[in-house]
Order: sequence, then structure tokens, then C-alpha cells
Amino acid sequence: MKQDPPRRNRLAVLSGGLSFRVGVFLSLALLPVGVLAINQTQGLTRAAAEQEDRLRLATTDDAVFGQRRLLERAIGVAEALAIGALDLRDNPDRCSAFLTDYVQGAAQYSFVGFLPLDGIMTCSNAGRAIDFSGFPDWDENISSPRLYVDLLQTAEVSQQAVLNLNHPVYSGDTFAGYLSLSIPWDTYLAAAPIRDIAGLDTLLTFDAEGEILSTMGEPALIEAFERRIGLIGGVRSIGGTVNDLGQVDGQNYVYAVVPVVPDVAFAVGIWPVSTNALSVWAIGLAPLLMWVASLAVAFLTLDRLVLRHIRRLAFRMRRFPHDRRFDNGGTRTERMPVELRSLEQSFHDMAQRLLQNEAKLEDDLRQKNVLLKEVHHRVKNNLQMISSIMNMQIRSSRHPETKSVLRRLQDRVLGLATVHRNLYQANDISRADAGVLLSETFAQIVNSTVKPGDGIRIDMDFEQIILFPDQAVPLSLLMSELATNALKYGGAPDGERRWIKAGLKLLEADRAELCVSNSKRPEAARSGQESDGTGLGQKLVQAFAMQLKSTADVKETADAFSVTVTFDVEDFTQQAVDH
Repeated sequence: MKQDPPRRNRLAVLSGGLSFRVGVFLSLALLPVGVLAINQTQGLTRAAAEQEDRLRLATTDDAVFGQRRLLERAIGVAEALAIGALDLRDNPDRCSAFLTDYVQGAAQYSFVGFLPLDGIMTCSNAGRAIDFSGFPDWDENISSPRLYVDLLQTAEVSQQAVLNLNHPVYSGDTFAGYLSLSIPWDTYLAAAPIRDIAGLDTLLTFDAEGEILSTMGEPALIEAFERRIGLIGGVRSIGGTVNDLGQVDGQNYVYAVVPVVPDVAFAVGIWPVSTNALSVWAIGLAPLLMWVASLAVAFLTLDRLVLRHIRRLAFRMRRFPHDRRFDNGGTRTERMPVELRSLEQSFHDMAQRLLQNEAKLEDDLRQKNVLLKEVHHRVKNNLQMISSIMNMQIRSSRHPETKSVLRRLQDRVLGLATVHRNLYQANDISRADAGVLLSETFAQIVNSTVKPGDGIRIDMDFEQIILFPDQAVPLSLLMSELATNALKYGGAPDGERRWIKAGLKLLEADRAELCVSNSKRPEAARSGQESDGTGLGQKLVQAFAMQLKSTADVKETADAFSVTVTFDVEDFTQQAVDH
């Protein structure tokens, strides 16, 4: 959206002010300190977070210590039993008896058996042959032998939930099968007493494929982590990490992943994230508050020593052009720095000199106005004297043509005298009221030409328009010529009253129009009117119109004749300097 000019001006003034610029430079000067403080705070925050993550990992690792020891022992047992089973695999009865004797002596195991590559287990404590070749993932387990565990909800032999450990058996460098060892699931679960660990809400263990082996804690958290595991896929690469679990029931949680047996089983501890909003804000805002406090102290110091004195001096400077008042500042000036005190003294001296110069200029202007008015008065008197001489010459002349020419010249001289009379009578001689000037000129022409009983209807309407004398003089002379022509050449049909209209009006703020019209005899034509005279009047009309930077628009109908001159009113804001 386009911003309005006044608002842009206010922003420009604000951004260009000394206070704003000082604030900007002080901010830049203190910026390195703020950046250093922020970096140090962030470093401490990261270190605290890393320490907290390490604590969660260590606590989770301690929580599964019993399960790790149980699995590690099971792996050692499997490795030892694999040697005996491999030697007795050709004698299933002796092999089964060997494994049965061990299971009966070790209560933490419910099943042990040797599974050959054909999938038919004949050596186990079950006492019978079991076919595992149709079990899911059998082909993959045989083609890619590895140590792995899986959870069987209902075991084939014990018919209970067990954690089955499958240890690969090799004869030399040749893969010979798996030694399977089952741990009751209750025994495995009891090895991790979660209730004894403060802050740990939920503990899970899962295999390398992400399959859950054991769960203890909140069901909602377990479900959230199962969804997370589904997104992760395999978990071989996330051991020893702390990750965000998200929000569960309005509480944020993280989970720590540690290996129980590397590449075989992992444990997950789910921890609530208790964020102390006050401490976080305090740590985050401390550098900012330090920076703001430093900036405020520096700015207040600068304001007290410099800026407030500059503002006061600026106020006095702005007030001086309006009321021409100034003072020496009193005790406040004594508290100013030496440099600013010198600046204020310079303003004081300048104001005094300016007032003295203005007083001298006003006196010179008054003297000039008096002299100009005297000039206009003398010119008016001289023009009236010339008019009187011409009047004497008119009375002594015997030829009508001579009297007519002299009377026309007399009217023009009297028109100039009227202009000069208005100028010396005006308060401001640099301006003239065109309405008053034209009305007096028109009345003067009518009074000197129209005789009592002629019955001419005179209509005039002159609006007040202030003009420079350079425009008022040719406009007045133009009015004189048009009025003279209207009186000289006007007429009216038989039985009708003769009329003359003259008007001046303002069309726009800088555009004016002068119009003079008169009635005429129906048989009279413009060419016939001009044939009775010399044509000098029309030439003068065009000349005066050209001085107004315009032209005379002549319109003639069957019963009327009009002349209109439209001209631009000069602007008073641009005046020439009077030297």
C-alpha cells in the first residue's frame, strides 16, 4: 500500500534526527559486546543441554543393566553349548540329553536347541523333532547368518512368552546352523526395575529391526514411540543418541537410545522435558538486557550533556522567526559544554544583527514607499495638467475632427492618471485592485462622454482582482479604449434603449476575463464602424491585449458587439528582489 507523503516526511525527519543517529552509532559500538554475550549464553545453553542428554543416556543405560547382563550371559551360554551340540549333532539322543541336563540346572532358560541348516531340530530339550523350516524369515536367516533375538508370544515347547536368542554356529569357517536359547519373558522384564529410576517414565527394548521386545511405562508414550520407530525403519544407526519424541497429552518428551547388545538389542528411555520458562527467558534476555542497559546509560549521558541543549537551542531558533524573541539562556547556558555555549552565543549575536538589519530594511522600505507614492502623485498631477491643457486646446479648436482626436487623447491621458492616483493612494503600491481601477476608469469615460438625456443603460460588474502594476496599467488602458469604442460606435434599433455592459471576473485561481459589449444598430456592420475612424482604437486594443499576453476576441451579432480578453493573473509568490 502506498504511504502518504506526510508520513514519509515524519519518518525522514525521525531518521535524520541527531538522537536517532546517535542511537544507531551507539548500538553499533555496543553490538560486539552483545554478540559476544549472546554467543557465550548460547554456548552455555548448548553445554547444559548436552550434559542433560548425556545424563539421560547414562541413566537409560543403567536401567537396562540387568537385561544386558542377562543377554550377555545367554550369548556366552549359547557359545559354550554350541560347541557340545556341534560335536553331538550326529547323535540326536545324546545331544538332546546334553541340552536337557543344562536347562534343568539353569532356571533362567526354558529351552535350548540346535537348529541345523535343513530346519529340522532333533537336538533340544523338547525330547522330539521340531520342523522350523516353514517359519517366517527362515530363508533370510539361513542365507545371512547373524546373532539376533526375537519375541515369541507363545513358544513351541514351553507354550509361554519367551525372548529367543539365536546364535550362529560355525564348523570351522562353514555356517552349520543356530543355537537357540529361550529366556522367559517375565524373567527378561524383571531385570529392568524402572520404578527405581527417578524421571524415567517409560523404558522399552527392541531388536535391530525395530520390533518391540519389552515395554514398561505409559501406554501412550509407548504408542508414540512405536509410530516413531515406524518412521525410522531400522535402528542400527541411532544408538547413543537423544531425539525429540514430540508432544503427548500436552507434555513434551525426548527419548534416549542406548545399545543393550550392540547390533542385537537396543533400549529406549522416554523422558519428560520440563522447561523452566523463566530460566529460558532469563538466559535468552540477559545479553539483550545488558545491551539495552549499556545503550540507555550511554544515550542518557549524551542526552544530558549534548542533546537536550541542542534541542533547547533549536527551539529558540524556531521560535525566533515568529516572535523575534531571544534570551541569553541564563544559568542553563552556564551548565552547557564550552562548544555548545559558543554556538549559542553565535546565535545570540546573529539574532541581534538580524533585528538591526531588519529595522534598517523596514525604514528603507518606508522611505521607498513614500518616494514611490510621491512619484505616482506627481505623475498623476502632470497627467491632469496635460489633460487640462488639452481641454483648453479642444475648446479653442474649430474643426470637429481635431476636437475628436484631442478628446480621445485626453481620455487616454486621464486613464493613465487614474492608474497613478490609485497606486499612490493604495497601502501597498506593488499591488492594485483591478476591480476598483476599472470601475473608476469606466465611470470616468462614461461621465465625460454621455450627456444627460442620452438614455444609455450602463451595466458594470468588476470583481476584486489584485494585480501587479505591470498588468494593471495595460488593463486600465484597454478598458478605456473598449469603453470609448462602445460609446462611440454603439447604437440601438429604433424604439429601443441603447445599452453598454462591462465586467471583470475571475474564471479560475490564476485566470481572469474582461468583457465589454454594447448594442448596435441593425444596419451597422463592423466594417462600417471602422470606416468612420482611423482604426487606431482597434490597434491599441490589440496592443494592450498583447501586453497582457492575450488576444482580443471580437464577437458580433445582429444586435450586439462584444470584445473579450482572457489573461493569466501573475502569481505574487515570485517577486523580483528590489535592489
